[in-house]
Amino acid sequence: MSAKRTGACLACIAAAGITMSMPATAADCQSLSGKRFGGALVVETNNIKPPFVTASMAPQGVTVTSPFCRVRGLIRPTADSTIYFEVWMPPADAWNGNYQGNAPGGYAGSMFYEPMERALRAGYATSTTDNGHTGSEPSEWAAGHPEKFADWGWRAVHETALAAKAVIAAYYGGGPKYSYFIGCSKGGGSAIMEAQRFPTDYDGLIAGAMGWNLSARLAMYLWTIQAVQPPGACVSPAKLAMLHDSVIAACGGNDGILDDPGACTFDPGRLLCKGADADACLSPQQVASVRKIYAGPVDASGASIYPGYARGSELNWSRAIMGAAEKPGVGTISYKGFTNRARDLLFDNQEWKLETLVPAEVYRLARTKLGMDWDAPDTDLHAFKAAGGKIIGYQGWSDDAVPPDGTLRYYDQVAERMGGVDKVRSFYRLFMAPGMDHCSGGIGASAIGGAYGQTAPVRDAGHDVAAALARWVEQGQAPEQIVATRYRDHDPAKGIALQRPLCAHPAVARHTGRGNRNEAENWVCAAPTRSK
Repeated sequence: MSAKRTGACLACIAAAGITMSMPATAADCQSLSGKRFGGALVVETNNIKPPFVTASMAPQGVTVTSPFCRVRGLIRPTADSTIYFEVWMPPADAWNGNYQGNAPGGYAGSMFYEPMERALRAGYATSTTDNGHTGSEPSEWAAGHPEKFADWGWRAVHETALAAKAVIAAYYGGGPKYSYFIGCSKGGGSAIMEAQRFPTDYDGLIAGAMGWNLSARLAMYLWTIQAVQPPGACVSPAKLAMLHDSVIAACGGNDGILDDPGACTFDPGRLLCKGADADACLSPQQVASVRKIYAGPVDASGASIYPGYARGSELNWSRAIMGAAEKPGVGTISYKGFTNRARDLLFDNQEWKLETLVPAEVYRLARTKLGMDWDAPDTDLHAFKAAGGKIIGYQGWSDDAVPPDGTLRYYDQVAERMGGVDKVRSFYRLFMAPGMDHCSGGIGASAIGGAYGQTAPVRDAGHDVAAALARWVEQGQAPEQIVATRYRDHDPAKGIALQRPLCAHPAVARHTGRGNRNEAENWVCAAPTRSK
């Protein structure tokens, strides 16, 4: 750990009057109740004995099988701030000496317990935050509350990191040696924002499907809705399946998955109906809408605002973009992603008509009004790199909420700003996952121990993204690949269906031509091919 980063950790701990010694036993959990650590107040403490089941963002609760000290705290950095956080700390003899923080995705205002349970099981002291509010839709908490919006956008994660490390130091008598953060979607955006704004908060960051440019994504959602709403432009599920199969066949995919979607430039015009409309072809209106979805929004000059959806992701478009034929686009991820945010955050409940809005103007307005708090476009990560920090990003190629080329665009812009990919790879690596949906799931191999979804079959640096980050930070061994897993019927109890390596960008996984395609050992990381 660098002197600069160590000094920052010491500063936040010294503010609480705590030394960095490491006792053999931890303090009594209850003794932390009512204590203040800087601007944070501990409001509740409990010694938890397993089994312990708690609610979570997921439909099911999280079952914790390890004992821990549970601390619940409150931070009020502004008069309108109410940031709750939790810290879970294992017994001293089970603590690995490190800390892992997380934050929920989307607009959620709830504790994110799933990654906490995983971290606790691995020996970490761990924290989460409700991002400064309760409820999910911004209408419930953000309208008229700019400080709460800032808490959600960036401040809650930073304040929680400072408070959690002070609580940990008070409990163990010394602070964590290494500090990590894991997040996906908005949580992934929080990770990259930490690197940009608070480069000494964490030694290592995991940024999955990161929501780094929400202003541009708002324009992208509007663009896709407008693409499918003209008469005849919506594409049925049957035609989407046909389109997907055609893309896979044209670009050399197998089992419904493209090995390298970024190399595929399939033009839907090849499927234009020669005669009457049918499920085996696309009408002129449908060809136009699919082209717009692939392209993403542009401004009046034709310059890209944000990339569109990747080729090979078409099976997710019914829920993401198309909706029902009688109401194209309505009720989809894109529709909700735009209309709710535009109503609550952009237009302050004033009347507006979706069909007359211009995506480029929406982007300009969002960037001006909201960008300071919800966007993370800064590509200068020199301070984070200089502090010794490491970042692992991961992104599904079939993501229906965060189009993958947006994540690639940010990574490439960082490389351009900082002197090339080789210099960026020394501290920041991105792993693209063919067939992975948003943060997890999908028809591809996606279990890598990320913030969401299924765990890896083994928690080691070759299969688990958190373990890979820890080895990189603590031992200096950068990951060239991470083996992702898909379980039979997406059920770990049924065994492994396939495993494939995810390669550090710009490399992609290639089958050697020998052996079972479902076994990772028959794949190698290689340079990307030319477009098809």
